[in-house]
Amino acid sequence: MTPRPAQPAPRQRGGCLTVFLVLMVLGNLLVALSYFFGGAVVRESVPALPEWAIPALGVLGLANAAFAIAILRWKRWGAIGFALSSLAVFAINWIGLGPLYAALGLAGVAFLAILVQPIWREME
Repeated sequence: MTPRPAQPAPRQRGGCLTVFLVLMVLGNLLVALSYFFGGAVVRESVPALPEWAIPALGVLGLANAAFAIAILRWKRWGAIGFALSSLAVFAINWIGLGPLYAALGLAGVAFLAILVQPIWREME
């Protein structure tokens, strides 16, 4: 009888990270739709926001949803992409809302970094 090679332990993602990622997918899809279909309301409430920012924020919302799905599939590029797109959102929010509100938007990146850190080595 030939001994079987040891099976690697299945990867496990924490429950908090899973819930956070699912909420990120749903939330970013809703935000993207609101920018695409409710851009006029956003323009009225944030008049300092340039015209190009509304569709750009919608695209970044879709991108963030895709990045969250990638993280759910154990892809490091999803976390990196989410961080980079959040920096773009930060810059746009700085223009329209100012530095304080723009900085508050980075809280999601910080929270994601904390949740992803324990599984980073297991990600592809």
